[in-house]
Amino acid sequence: MDLRGVPLAPGEEGRILEFLGTGEVRAELECGGLSTVNESRFAGVWIVTHHDPSGEIIGRLIEISFVPDIIRSQVAEMRESRERIAREVALMSGPAVSRPTTARSTDGEDTAKVLEKR
Repeated sequence: MDLRGVPLAPGEEGRILEFLGTGEVRAELECGGLSTVNESRFAGVWIVTHHDPSGEIIGRLIEISFVPDIIRSQVAEMRESRERIAREVALMSGPAVSRPTTARSTDGEDTAKVLEKR
């Protein structure tokens, strides 16, 4: 429900927000203006407020969901992230001899030399 899209008497929006209260979760997003997501004192009831670049409130929504839409990750983006992580981990896990090291073995020999012997 968009509180800004419903005709409310003066002070009603404030009373609604006071009734909903504040829960444990809060998130902020910067995307063409600040957006805040606040959990209410009721599980799964969220207050999402959008501001324009000058800070004026341009929308205030009450969402009932597990996670508000604005912070829910998109499936395509999650798949891309999974693939990117796999690529970057593969690059990090190359052979140990290809990475310079200053570590020493327990007997004081240079680790790179120990690995070359093997």
